[in-house]
Amino acid sequence: MVKKKSAKKKPATKHKMLRKVRPEHTFIVVDGRRITTLPQLALEMDNMADEIFSHHVNSARNDFATWIRDVIGEIELADRLMGVNTRKDTQLHILRHIVKSMKS
Repeated sequence: MVKKKSAKKKPATKHKMLRKVRPEHTFIVVDGRRITTLPQLALEMDNMADEIFSHHVNSARNDFATWIRDVIGEIELADRLMGVNTRKDTQLHILRHIVKSMKS
């Protein structure tokens, strides 16, 4: 008897940056919001107060770039964000990176 092949599994998305991170890798914003995906981070920039953003991005650190590098694994984007110090520019770089990677 010949076994039938089972239905093919869906391939894992090649765009891992779009997937939710594990709960232990969630980015917790100083105001308590939890961010689990790169697109969510970009969208949160619209609703983030300047004081909140400045807590995470200042002359001493860039928590978003660190999370993107260490958790999401997008080193090129993280490196670019190290020189960015506004919410809108951060959002723009993230969105451009997502769109660019979706084309490839």
